Amino acid sequence: MADGRLAYLPALDGLRALAVAAVVAYHLGFGWASGGFLGVDLFFVISGYLITTLLLSERAATGRIALGDFWVRRFRRLVPPLVVMVAVVIVATRIWGVPEQWASIRGDAIGTLAYVANWWYIIGGESYFDTLLGPSPLRHTWSLAVEEQWYLLWPMAVAGLLAWRFGRRFAPLILLGAALLSAAWMAVLFDPADPSRVYYGTDTRAQQLLIGAALGWMLFCRRRRETPGNRAQKDAPSRHCGRALDQWLPLVALACFGAVVITVDDLDGWLYRGGFLAVSLICAAVVAAVSRPVVPVSLRWLGAAPLLWVGVRSYGIYLWHWPVIVFVGPQMGIEWARGPLVILQLALTLTLTELSLRLIERPARHRSWRPSGVVAGWSVGAIAAVLLALVVLVPPVGRQQLAIDVLQPDLAAMAELSPPAAVTPSATRPAQTTPMATVPETTAPPSSPPESAAPDTTSGTAPDSTSPTTTSAPAAAATATDAPPTDAPPTEVPRRRLLLAGDSTAISLAVHQDKLGFPGWRWETSARLGCGVTAGVTLDVGSSQPSPTPQECADWAAEWAEVHELYQPDIGVVMTGPWEVFDHRIDGVDIRFPSTAWDDHVRAGIEDAVDVLGARNTRVALMTLPCMAQPEPIPGQLTFRARSEVQRVDAYNRIVAEVARNDELVAVVDLASVLCPGGAPIENTTGTDIRYDGVHVTPDGSAMVAEWLFAELDRLMPTTR
Repeated sequence: MADGRLAYLPALDGLRALAVAAVVAYHLGFGWASGGFLGVDLFFVISGYLITTLLLSERAATGRIALGDFWVRRFRRLVPPLVVMVAVVIVATRIWGVPEQWASIRGDAIGTLAYVANWWYIIGGESYFDTLLGPSPLRHTWSLAVEEQWYLLWPMAVAGLLAWRFGRRFAPLILLGAALLSAAWMAVLFDPADPSRVYYGTDTRAQQLLIGAALGWMLFCRRRRETPGNRAQKDAPSRHCGRALDQWLPLVALACFGAVVITVDDLDGWLYRGGFLAVSLICAAVVAAVSRPVVPVSLRWLGAAPLLWVGVRSYGIYLWHWPVIVFVGPQMGIEWARGPLVILQLALTLTLTELSLRLIERPARHRSWRPSGVVAGWSVGAIAAVLLALVVLVPPVGRQQLAIDVLQPDLAAMAELSPPAAVTPSATRPAQTTPMATVPETTAPPSSPPESAAPDTTSGTAPDSTSPTTTSAPAAAATATDAPPTDAPPTEVPRRRLLLAGDSTAISLAVHQDKLGFPGWRWETSARLGCGVTAGVTLDVGSSQPSPTPQECADWAAEWAEVHELYQPDIGVVMTGPWEVFDHRIDGVDIRFPSTAWDDHVRAGIEDAVDVLGARNTRVALMTLPCMAQPEPIPGQLTFRARSEVQRVDAYNRIVAEVARNDELVAVVDLASVLCPGGAPIENTTGTDIRYDGVHVTPDGSAMVAEWLFAELDRLMPTTR
């Protein structure tokens, strides 16, 4: 290390191979790798160790740390393959991505290229542990952002510590103390419902890098104090018991790491309350062992050729594996069995990795080009091209097109609207002598196929036996008794007001429509991504592990009520169900389907929705839930099996009909008969896709459903024009 360079450590590449294998296995959803995400922690410890050792070696050899040269080397090593990956992902997202992925790709790509992806996902609310409407194909770059931020700041911190006498002497202790503070900060910020903030954050993940840095500083100082003779004597084999432990304890540490990878879950609370720090210390023990000039006997297998092959390519494998897993499968129309699909995904990942290594990484790193030459020019040009494509080709939409986190009207502008067309009744909901009409049995959606003209009572529809009696609805607005003079301009009938409330299905319906695009109506929406009306957390079918629920979901009733108070709608339409059909957990008690408790729980949520939208005696229409055929998600994430179970959908629709039957101001609008005539989902009409993922409508599907909905609302609330 006389010139400031590090000697090659084959076993360290073997560790990299194990780390990337754990991450890939986790993302592939292998049950035996439920803690495979900890492979990133091993990467962080290795990075902290290597960069610190490299910087200290350079300082010892040259008397200075050349920050510019260091950053250029990092640039040449990391940026070119990243730019190519981002460019390929943009193209793949345009071809195979769901609307949410395409809508968010601009921000995701810019965050990736700027190495701030982790903070971008924190600000945008992108959960690392959920796949509500299609995960970002660049989500995995959060860890690259953390490392690059480390590469930017840490060399300056090392220079500062070396310039400070106290820092030079006690640097390892200072770094360990900083790691403890980072771990404590993670525990303070930890949210059991969704720990993405502390999982992504540079401040909370610095503990792994700091542990590696402390290790590197300690080992560097120890080696500087050793003479060549003492070092050789320490590294020589010995028969003493202590030396035997020294040879085999590193294997025990590695086995402990493997055990954690196999047994932990990404939402286990203990990890975020000191567990990540403990895992980092275990990783540091292994890294220290494989960094010796003579690797312990128990770990020499880490230098085996297959592991070295993977380790050398670990960066490329990490770059490419996640986009391949996201796209190569149902999103590309590949409906293969799990085994062959995994083989295809791995083969494609390794192929892309090898091409990247030979055509991009090695030329950029090893050819003797100056930073101002071809490498820098090519890289800067590529980044500029990608950014230009992002600006020109990608629509400027925030994260998650259907979410926009929340679709809400402008409350300030809404408060200034003129009073609604209908006369506002009293604040109570007395029994009415004339009940509100339900959807007539003969109604057919204007754009639906002929066979949907008569709603079927099979899968996905509300049973006829539970539907309220169909009668004529009272007029929404009073009709003038005298016609205007023939020479006077016609009197414009005030628009009736619709408030659509619900979850992401309501957003997918409303976001593509003009709120004033239907004659006689004004349309506003209050909805949040992933927010149903039932209390508790969501449980997957056959699983006891809760799925993260956005914190904002707890305020759905207050948000609806605020909009209702200002908007004063003539009718409120509830569009929910995709989250209600799941099992739930409340105060530690699981509520499973089928059961009376499940029925009561869902009924309570629907009744709460009716109470909120029915304030001031407002009429309410409950949409039935159509059958759903959602593709298989990313392995290891929420399976959405509950949505595909017809019995759950039928039970939800039965409860909807019961709630409507018990309240004369509530009607049922049978969306199930529109999207699932005869109980089977329609995928397209005249070649037009209706629901891109089997749940959320496309723009064309939105137009079809909106036209049908307002025809039904006109029937429910006729007015004289």
